[in-house]
Amino acid sequence: MHSLIDIAKKVQQVRKSGLTFAPEAGSQRMRDVINKGVSEEDLMAACENAFKSGWNTVKLYFMMGLPTETDEDVAGIADLAYKVLDLHRDITGKRNGKVTVSCSFFVPKTHSPYQWYGQQDVEEIHRKQRYLKSLINNRISPIITMMGIRVTLEAIFARGDRRLAHLSSKLGKTVVSLMVGQSILNMILGCKLSKIQILIQIIMRAVTVVLKRHCHGNILMTQ
Repeated sequence: MHSLIDIAKKVQQVRKSGLTFAPEAGSQRMRDVINKGVSEEDLMAACENAFKSGWNTVKLYFMMGLPTETDEDVAGIADLAYKVLDLHRDITGKRNGKVTVSCSFFVPKTHSPYQWYGQQDVEEIHRKQRYLKSLINNRISPIITMMGIRVTLEAIFARGDRRLAHLSSKLGKTVVSLMVGQSILNMILGCKLSKIQILIQIIMRAVTVVLKRHCHGNILMTQ
């Protein structure tokens, strides 16, 4: 851990930045399940060294939806973030510490230990994301990096084969059709959404339409 802090100090001489640590899961049980090999004590020791060396900003990277995960494990993400924030106050005596929680969602990939573990459905993904956000107040900055439908789409293409080529083609055609319809609707209603917002909405709608019509649940495996 000390060597990591030494490297970070060298970087800090050139570019001021925060430090990022990846505990991956909120509970030790969950970290043991995925064989992370990092304990809470390891994380707190690294953060202690960082705060004593002058850092005030720490980003913690987590993943939800891991095999055997429970709501208690999700709650552990928020608990660990608050422990790090409280550690900064205890060491520095100040309240200017900043902890950011970045949380993506687990996607089982082929040729990995959890390739047969089922992908959680969109509703469960969104429920867990809402639950985590409800546990975090304005002392912590939460970043939920993946929408449920995007996680589902990644799982489909991660586990699919060449038979998904037709799906990609139909997805492209659906996006084009929705873009035309959205443009007409914007002119009629005078919408003021940005181009990026409109594009995201269109892609999400297209993905939903195509998946419902062509996948029939054959690619995503249930738990």
